[in-house]
Amino acid sequence: MSVNMRMKILLVEDSTLTRKMEVNSLKEIGFTNIIDAEDGKYAIEKLAKEDDVGLIISDWNMPNKNGYELLKWVRTSEKWKKTPFIMATAQGEKKVIIKAEKAGVSNIISKPFSSDELKKIINETFENIKKGTVQSLISKSPNTLIPKKSKSGKLILNIAHIQITDHLTLGVLKYLIDTGELSPKKFVLETRCLQGWNPVQKSLENGDVEAAFILAPIAMDLFSFGVPVKMILLAHKNGSISVRNTKCTINDLEKKEIARAFTNKIFYIPHILSIHHMLSNMYMREIGLSPGLTDNPNANLFFEVVPPIKMPEFIAKNSDVGGFTVAEPLGSKAIAAGNAELLFLSGQLWENHPCCVVAMRDEIIKSYPDAVQEFTDMLVYSGDFIANYPDSAANIAVDFLDPQKKLGLKSSVLQRVLKEAKGIKTDDLFPIIEDFERIQQYMVNNMNMGTIIDLNEFIDTQFAKNSCKNRNVDITKSNVYDIPGAVSKILSQPKKQSLLKPENKDLPPIIKSNIDSSNTIRIQVGILDKLMRLAGEFVLVRNRQLLSVNQNDMVSRSTSQRLDIVTTELQETVMKTRVQTIGTLFEKFPRIVREVSKRLNKKIKIYINGGDVEVDMSILDSLADPLTNIILYCCDIGIESLDQRILSGKAEEGTIEIKAFQESDQIIIEIMDDGMGLSSELIKKMVIEAGYKTESELARMSEQDIFSLATLPGVSQAKTISAMAGRNVGLDVIKTDIESLGGSVEINSVNGKRTVFHLQLPITLVIIPCLIVKEGKYRYAIPQNNIEEIVCLYDADMLTKIEYAGDNEIYRLRKKLLYMTRLFEILKRPDKFNNATRSEIVEHYRHKQREEFKKYISNKKKWQEDQFNKTLNFAVLKCRSGCFGLIIDSVIGAEEIVVNPMHMLVKNIGIYSGSTVMGDGKVALILNVDGIARHAHIASVTGKSQNISKHDEKQTGLDLQTVLLFKYGKNEHFALALSLIKRIEKISIPNIQKIGNKEHIIIDNISIRVLRLDTLLPVSKCEEKNEMFLLLPKNVSRPIGILISKIIDIYEVSEKLNVESYMLDGLQGTSIINNNMTLFIDVLRIVEMSENSKD
Repeated sequence: MSVNMRMKILLVEDSTLTRKMEVNSLKEIGFTNIIDAEDGKYAIEKLAKEDDVGLIISDWNMPNKNGYELLKWVRTSEKWKKTPFIMATAQGEKKVIIKAEKAGVSNIISKPFSSDELKKIINETFENIKKGTVQSLISKSPNTLIPKKSKSGKLILNIAHIQITDHLTLGVLKYLIDTGELSPKKFVLETRCLQGWNPVQKSLENGDVEAAFILAPIAMDLFSFGVPVKMILLAHKNGSISVRNTKCTINDLEKKEIARAFTNKIFYIPHILSIHHMLSNMYMREIGLSPGLTDNPNANLFFEVVPPIKMPEFIAKNSDVGGFTVAEPLGSKAIAAGNAELLFLSGQLWENHPCCVVAMRDEIIKSYPDAVQEFTDMLVYSGDFIANYPDSAANIAVDFLDPQKKLGLKSSVLQRVLKEAKGIKTDDLFPIIEDFERIQQYMVNNMNMGTIIDLNEFIDTQFAKNSCKNRNVDITKSNVYDIPGAVSKILSQPKKQSLLKPENKDLPPIIKSNIDSSNTIRIQVGILDKLMRLAGEFVLVRNRQLLSVNQNDMVSRSTSQRLDIVTTELQETVMKTRVQTIGTLFEKFPRIVREVSKRLNKKIKIYINGGDVEVDMSILDSLADPLTNIILYCCDIGIESLDQRILSGKAEEGTIEIKAFQESDQIIIEIMDDGMGLSSELIKKMVIEAGYKTESELARMSEQDIFSLATLPGVSQAKTISAMAGRNVGLDVIKTDIESLGGSVEINSVNGKRTVFHLQLPITLVIIPCLIVKEGKYRYAIPQNNIEEIVCLYDADMLTKIEYAGDNEIYRLRKKLLYMTRLFEILKRPDKFNNATRSEIVEHYRHKQREEFKKYISNKKKWQEDQFNKTLNFAVLKCRSGCFGLIIDSVIGAEEIVVNPMHMLVKNIGIYSGSTVMGDGKVALILNVDGIARHAHIASVTGKSQNISKHDEKQTGLDLQTVLLFKYGKNEHFALALSLIKRIEKISIPNIQKIGNKEHIIIDNISIRVLRLDTLLPVSKCEEKNEMFLLLPKNVSRPIGILISKIIDIYEVSEKLNVESYMLDGLQGTSIINNNMTLFIDVLRIVEMSENSKD
C-alpha cells in the first residue's frame, strides 16, 4: 500500500524535546502535515477540531490522560475508531504490549526509534489495513534460532549490545581476539551494536542474535513470556551513576532539601525494566518522595524513559529535568560539561549489585555447551583485563563504544570511570541468585512491574562456576543491601569534585589560558592516542633499520641517519600533541579548598605556581586522585584548627602552596602546608604497634626515613577518621598511585611548622629512553631516569673492590657505600629475599671471589693477556629509598623504547614495569627499579651513606658538585659537572669521518658530531692517541660529543667558581683542583658556538 505522505498525523508526546525529535523523524520520512499534543487530554481536544486525521502516534506514559486511556477513547469514538493508532513507548514489558493489543492498538514502536524504524512501522501498519489482517504483536510461539557456523566449522556467536561501559567486557574480548591475544577454538565472535534496549530485546527474542548483553529485568521478562533464554554470566557489577541537573539547585545535602529540589521534576531513566529505575526509585523513596511514571496521579517525581546517549544533551536544555540515572560514561560526560553534579554511584547505594547480564538462547546452550564454556571463560578473562589494565581498557572502549566518533567519548573520562572506587566492577561476574530475587521482589511489590519467575530455571550457573572455580570469588554470598544506611552515608560525604567543571573565577592567573583560539583546532583524543601508537611503531621500525643498515654503503648509511633524525623529531612533535598544562588539573583545587575549609570551620588559602608546566595527558588524568587526596590531607590533618593556630602564635589563615616545575625529563610537584607538620615520635609509635619496625631499627633511621614511613598502610596523624581523613589514612593510596605512574613521593616536615610533599614523575609513559642490558641470553631495559651511572671494574678490581659486610655486598663509590645486588640472582629466585637468602648469596660469591683471587695472585701474567681480561659491570640505580648497584652481564647501549603493559598473568611480578619490542623484533622486559629493591630486600641507603675520606677543609660548609676532571691538550685541565654528562664512550681516531669541514663518528648506529675544543677555545691542540674518549653531554638537541684525551678522576668541589681571574666565552669559570687551575666548560655554550662555527 502506498502511504499518503500528505495525510494529517497527530503526534502525542508529553516531553517537549522528545516531541521535537519525533516531529523531525516524521519530516525526514516526508510527512509535512503534522499536529501535536502534549498528553491525551489535549489530543482529544485537537481531535474534536479536526476532521481528517489519518494516523495517531502516541506515547504511553503521560499526565492527565495517558496513551492507553487515549487509545480506549479513540476505539470507542464513532468518528475515530478506525483510525490507525501506533503506540510509541519505552514500556518493554510483555504484559503492557498485550494490554495495548487488547485495547485495539494498530502497532507498537519501541522508543527510542530512528526515522527508518518509524517509516517501517507506518508502512507495516497500513499494509495490514490494506490486507484486512490483524498482526499479533506478541508471538504465540517464539522463533526458533538456527545456529550458524563458519567455514571452519566453528559456532558463530553474534552478540547484541549498546554503547555503554557496562558492555566493555564484550569489547575487550573482541579486541583480544582481533589482536591474537585470545584464539577461540569453538566459536567465532561477532558483535552487533544497537541503538537502544528495545532493539536488543527484540533481536534476542526473534533469534536474530545468539546472545545479548541486556538489562537483567528485561531478560527476566522475556523468560517469563516463554522466550527460550537463560542468563549465563553477569556483564559487570555496579557501573551506573545518578546525577542532578545543575539547574536543580540545592542548599545542602539534607534529605528534605534534596526532596524539595526534585519535587514535580522529571527524572530520566534508560528503561522501565532496569536496575537504574529500581535504584532511582529506592533513593527517591528514601529521601521522602513518591516517584512514579508520568501517568501516576499520586507521584511527585516522574520517571521518563530517554535514550541514554541523549541524556547529557537533554539535561542541558531542560530545567524541568531534575537529573538522570544511567550507565557510565554518560553521567561523567554531563558532569565534565558542567551540566550535572553527582547524586550517587550505583555501587554506593547497593554495593556490587548486578545490572546487565549475558543472556543466551537455549538452542545454543543445549547444542554447543563447549563453545558456551569457552565463551564464558574468555569473558571472565576480559573482565580481569579491565580490572588490571583500566587505562588500556579505556582506549579500547573509545573505539568499541564510539566507532564513528559521534558520542565524543574521551579516554581520560573513561579511565576515571573504570578506576572509580565504587564504580564498575568486572573481575567478579558470577551471578548470585539471591541478588536477582531482591530485584524481582522489589520491582513487582514496590513498582508494580515485572513478573515473579523461577530464578533457578532462568539462571544457568554451570558455565560461570567452571570459569570462576580457580578464582577468589565467593559464589554463595550475596552483596551488602542496606538502602537507608547507604543513602545516609552518601549524604554525609562531601560532593565528588574530580569531574566537575571548574569555575573560572577561582582560577589563579598563572593557569588561565592565554592561547589564541583562532590558532587552535579541536581533535578527538582517540586520534591522538592512535597517532602516538603509530609514532611508537615508527620508533620500532627506526630501531630495526639502524640495526640492519650496511655501514659500508654510504647511501644506506646516510638514509638511515636521516631516518633517525626525522623519527626523533616526529616523536617529539607527536609527544607535544599529547601534552596538557598541569594547570587544567590545578584549577579545581581552589574550589575544593574553599568548600572543605568551610566544612571544617577553618580558614585556608591556596597559592599555585607552575600551572603552565606541560605533562602527557595519560599522566595528567591519573594524577587527579592522588593530588586531590594530598590537598584533602593538608586541609583536614595538616592545617590546625583556628584555636590551635592562635595558641601556636600562627595566623588564623592557613596556607597551602602548590608548585610545579620541570627538571630534565621529570616533572616535580611540591605541595606544602604551614600546618602542624609530622610528628616523628607519633609515627615511630604507630609503626612499632603495626609491627613494621622494631625500636632498634627505628633508632638507626634518620628523621627523613621516619617521615617516609608515614606512607605505610594504617599510619596516620588523624585523631579521628572523618569523611576526608578516612580516605587518607597512612597516605598509602597516594604513594601507590604515584608509583604506578613510575614516580616517587618524598615527605619532608618540620614539626609544628610545615609538611612538604615532593612528587617526582616522568613527563610521559609512552616512549622513554632506556639502557639496554643483557643477563644470560636475554635483554632487559632500565629507564634512564632511574640510572645514576654505569661502573665497569676490570681485572683485579672486580676481585677486590666488591666488599662484604654481614649479609650485604658493598662497593665504595667515591665517598659513599653502595649496596649491591645481582640481576642473575633476582631472576633466579621468584621469592623475595630474606636474611637467609642474602646470606646464601653473599657466601657463594665471597667463596667464588676468594678462589678467583688465588688464581690471579698465582699467575698475574695470564690476566694481562687479552683472552684472560675480565670485567664486572653494574648500574648505579636510584630508587625511592636511595641508590644501589645492580650487577649485570653486559651493557648493550641506550635506546628509546615503546612501553607496552605487562601481560595480566605476570603483572603481579613486581620486578617488571612493562615490556617492549626491540629493533630485531624480540621482546625485552622493562625492569622496575623500586620493585627490584623490594625483591632483593636492599637496605635503605637514605641518610646512611658514609664518608670514606675527609674533604678538603676549604670545602667544608660549601655547596658541593661532583665533576669529571679530564684533559684535551697537553697543558690545560678541564672539568664538567657529572649531572651534565650523558655518558662517555671509548673511540679510536681512525673511526672519525670527515664530512665537509665537520667530523663525525658512528656510535650505536647513530652519527655523532665530534667537537674539538681547540677549534672553539684558545687552548692547546688535542693530544691524539689510538684510544680516545668522547664525552656525550645531556640536554642537547643534536647528537654531539666532545673529544677528550684523558680522564683524570672524579672530584667533589665547590659550586662557586672564580669568574674574575680568567674568563672566556664558552667557560663557566675556573677553580683550583689538586694545585692545578681547572677550566669549567659551559657545555651548552660550546655546542651553540660549534653550530655557529664555519670550521
